[in-house]
Amino acid sequence: MTEQQKHLKSIIEQSEELMKDIQDLTNKLNMKREMATKLQGIYEYLTGTGVTLPEEGEEEEGLMEDNLVKGS
Repeated sequence: MTEQQKHLKSIIEQSEELMKDIQDLTNKLNMKREMATKLQGIYEYLTGTGVTLPEEGEEEEGLMEDNLVKGS
């Protein structure tokens, strides 16, 4: 095999590897996009049904009250 043929073979192999990497990344991107869409739907459902998070101070107070009741 000549040097040019070896070089061509190397270029083809590198190109195939890059195409495989691009396909893998595309698959991962699609999976993450699907997950983001699902999470957005869950968020919209929960907030649409009135679910809210407690304020930061309220959460701590609730934990302290739970501990006081359990500790008695």
